[in-house]
Amino acid sequence: MKKIAALLLTFSLVLSVLVPGTAEAKTAQKKFTMRVRELKRLTIKNAKKRVVWKTLSGKNKIHVYKGEKKSVFILAKKKGTVRLQAKTGKKKIVYKITIKEALQDTEATPTPTPTPSATPAPTLAPQVTITEQAANYEKEVLRLVNVERSKENLQALNLHSKLSQAAAIRAKELTESFSHTRPNGEKCYSVFKEVGIGSYFSAGENIAAGQTSPEQVVSNWMSSPGHRANILSEKYRYMAIGYVETTTGMKRYWAQMFFS
Repeated sequence: MKKIAALLLTFSLVLSVLVPGTAEAKTAQKKFTMRVRELKRLTIKNAKKRVVWKTLSGKNKIHVYKGEKKSVFILAKKKGTVRLQAKTGKKKIVYKITIKEALQDTEATPTPTPTPSATPAPTLAPQVTITEQAANYEKEVLRLVNVERSKENLQALNLHSKLSQAAAIRAKELTESFSHTRPNGEKCYSVFKEVGIGSYFSAGENIAAGQTSPEQVVSNWMSSPGHRANILSEKYRYMAIGYVETTTGMKRYWAQMFFS
C-alpha cells in the first residue's frame, strides 16, 4: 500500500564508535510474516533502558510508529523483506520481517449482502455521540471524495445519519481491534442492524489509523487500490466517516463506510 502512513518519520544516521574494553552488544534474531496493510505491535519486555528502533533494510516497505515506552507499531506497505533492529543497552534484537501480498478480503471491495426484511427487528445500539470535530471531518472527507469521483464522472455521494452512527461505532471499535472484523468477532457490516439499517444492496468499509487530517487520510486511501476502488465505486450512494482520538496506540482512528 502506498503512503498509507500517517506520520513522516525522519531517520538520522548514527555513527557507532568502538571503544576499547567495551563489551560487544548481544544480538538476537527473530522473524515473522505480515501482509500488506497489516498493523502489528512489537514490544521489548523487561527492557530496563530506552529502546531505540532502526530500520536496517526495506525502509520503503514499512512505516514504524512510536507506541508506548517499549513498543512500536509496524504498518506493512509493500511486499518484500525488512530488517528492523531494536536496541536497549547492550542488547540488540534484529527482526526479519517477510511481507506478503494483502489477502483479497471482502471489506476492500464492495460486498452485496442483502438483509431480508422479514427477519426479527434487531436491538438497536444506543445513539453514539458524534463530536463536532468528527462531524466536520466527515463533511470534509465527503467533499474530498466527491472531488475524486467528479474526476471520473461519477455521481456524488451523500451523507446518511444512520450510516454516520455506524461509522462512529466502528471508529471506536478500531481502538480495540484494527481490523474489518469487530471486537465481538462479527463482520463490520453487522453494525448496520444495530443502527437501524435493515437492508441494503451493496456496502464497503475503509479503515485507517494515525492520519491527522481529512486530506491525509483521503490521500492515503486513494493511493491504495482496494480503498480507491471503494471510493470510486459506482454502486454506492451514501458515505459516512467515523473518527476517534485516543492517547494510546495510533492515537487517531478513521472508519469510512459506504452503502446503497
